[in-house]
Amino acid sequence: MISFLKRLDVRVSVFYGIIATCWILFSDTLMTVLFGRNPTLLTTVSLVKGQAFVVVTTLGLFIVLATEMRRRNRAETALHTREQHLRLFIENAPSAIAMFDREMKYLLVSERWLADYRLPDNIIGRSHYDVFQEHSEQWKEIHQRCLQGATEKNEADPFPRADGSIDWVRWEIHPWHYQDGEIGGIVIFSELITDRVLAEQAINSYAQRMQILHEIDTALISGESIDELLNVTLKHIRQIIPSQRAAITMFDSALTEAVVYATDYTPPYTIGEAARNLLPPNWIEDFGSSRSRTFDDIRLIENPRPVYQELMKVGLLSVFQVLLYS
Repeated sequence: MISFLKRLDVRVSVFYGIIATCWILFSDTLMTVLFGRNPTLLTTVSLVKGQAFVVVTTLGLFIVLATEMRRRNRAETALHTREQHLRLFIENAPSAIAMFDREMKYLLVSERWLADYRLPDNIIGRSHYDVFQEHSEQWKEIHQRCLQGATEKNEADPFPRADGSIDWVRWEIHPWHYQDGEIGGIVIFSELITDRVLAEQAINSYAQRMQILHEIDTALISGESIDELLNVTLKHIRQIIPSQRAAITMFDSALTEAVVYATDYTPPYTIGEAARNLLPPNWIEDFGSSRSRTFDDIRLIENPRPVYQELMKVGLLSVFQVLLYS
């Protein structure tokens, strides 16, 4: 009932009906009492009364309409001000924020959103799925659930991009509503956390490597034979550097020999346990300051050593070598 009376046409009709009813009932009764004995005067007064009714109702309607127009202007000004505040808030927010309608077209977007996802400035009015063509069906299902009133979030979600890279994103999606409560679209809040996730992964990898090296130290202390020590060491090193085949070689600088004490190949293949290979002059300098060296394709090596020739025979072409001690 209250919302019905808020309509302008209803309020004007009610106002006019009340004024007209009161005017007709009370004015006719009053004039009959005062001028009923003088028909000529009664007629004249009736004409004046009709003109006065027109003037009063016109003035009343003008007041009602003027009041309504002022109210609407104030409401429109306040709405425009709120929209400007909302636009300024979203566009200059330090977080990545985007506001969409029910068709997932952009309404508002923050500068951080454009910067984080490497987007052009002119995306307002465009479909989110045209801008992010790499979006999967899973993302579309999430958006549809939120357009039905759900709220969803994820603290660390991998987001594959069209260029092949992967962004890690923390996101949260909320529906937004019109004044009458109907859902008008959704708002996505997101934070690009790729650097943080990669840093955490690096820390975890470093911690894992430190644990493996600790286990190697423990094996070296408690081991009973050189074969046991080398094989345990090899097993743990392969956890740090995954490979198809691996070997531990002991360098004897005095004899300029490399002695292969342990091998662990998958599939099983042995190039000779305790096999001896001559070391080239200044061999340790080949490792450089990083204490490691990589051969992307051993077929490009001039005069490859027998061990490399054996690897080439079974199709292994890349080699990564690390100095454990110098």
